[in-house]
Amino acid sequence: MKQCPNCGELIGDDVKECFNCHYSYFHRRVINSNEIANIRYANEQLAREREEQQKEKERQKEAQLKKNPLYEYKTVIINDLSTGEIDGKAFNMALSEYAEQGWRLHSVFVNEVGKTVSPMMFIQISLNATIDQTILIFERCIKTEDA
Repeated sequence: MKQCPNCGELIGDDVKECFNCHYSYFHRRVINSNEIANIRYANEQLAREREEQQKEKERQKEAQLKKNPLYEYKTVIINDLSTGEIDGKAFNMALSEYAEQGWRLHSVFVNEVGKTVSPMMFIQISLNATIDQTILIFERCIKTEDA
């Protein structure tokens, strides 16, 4: 807490102007009503300018989003052969089929799926098996700026 040097009012340490007499710690004097009105007007003007700048940024963002192309995606999962090899035939068929429909290959990754298999209920043998899957992600543009 600090005390106003003009009127003696107790005010918080971070206060820049006395609420009672309008003593300004920045100007080191009491501010008259015209100056107070001018400061308020300047602050309001600054707030309006900031609001207009924010609205302009939002308008620009909206215009840019309208210009951006729009894409759709399709996921295809191809299980590996029982030998553990990639199923090249299925892979090539998927590439050809989707390319004919205007899709392009966006990304590929391999997923290893593990599972525990119990062949018969009365035998206490369990087998661990893994299946590798090749996941293809296709992409195609469904809207451009011209559309």
